[in-house]
Amino acid sequence: MKTVHLVFLIGALLPVSHTDQGRRNGFVEIFRDNFNSNGAPDPGKWKLEQTTADAHFPGERQVYRQENVAVENGLLHAYTKWEQYNGFKYTSGMVSTRGLFDFQYGELEWRAKVPDTEKIWGTVMLQNSQCDPTVPCRDFPGKITTVISGDEARASIADYVKDRERPPPEMFEVYFISLPRDFSRNFHVFKITWTPEKVVWFVDDVAKWTITGEAVPHVRMQVVMHNYANRLVHNVPPADAKFPSDFAIDYVVVRQFNNSTG
Repeated sequence: MKTVHLVFLIGALLPVSHTDQGRRNGFVEIFRDNFNSNGAPDPGKWKLEQTTADAHFPGERQVYRQENVAVENGLLHAYTKWEQYNGFKYTSGMVSTRGLFDFQYGELEWRAKVPDTEKIWGTVMLQNSQCDPTVPCRDFPGKITTVISGDEARASIADYVKDRERPPPEMFEVYFISLPRDFSRNFHVFKITWTPEKVVWFVDDVAKWTITGEAVPHVRMQVVMHNYANRLVHNVPPADAKFPSDFAIDYVVVRQFNNSTG
């Protein structure tokens, strides 16, 4: 049985600038993209992911297409569209640093705005660099995830043991739901701080969740960002649903302790 400690941090923390916080905590910047060039994302930093009808997450109602990602006016856009494609009713956009960049321990920060479309989630995660992010990963740990919708933010650590045909007691997924807030109205800054002892999620410089114990990953991770059609998404969207649904990301930065594994 795995031991997991989940801590909810209650109360306001004084906001600090990202630069000052990085210096104070001993972080150095090792990756950044401000998305300043229109067109496709920088191929030296991002891989445009694509899935097919034969290779995708079981139960999902979408596939990922490279055409659903674009950089325009300083923002990376990952779109979800309601369209028929290879037998699916939705398509979405995904980018990753697979084969281009990974790291172990540090902090991942991004500024983003999500669409106000029911059951469409903007998702940013750290995933085992040995994994293909477009299909379930069978290597523990699977991922550290933040998903944001128009009315809430969620965070999780999961290793997908349920996909390894192991008995239910071996399943492991830390999942907690909080922050009822409209994240579609404005941009917000999100951050995951990852050390050997704990993982902490921040929203607008305020620590919201902390996980310690055996759940903390200790392998190199890649960065994955995508818009995501929830499995409960409608076969036919409501008349007022807005498509394409846009997960807009202003910047992404990774910082690391001076003595961390690069």
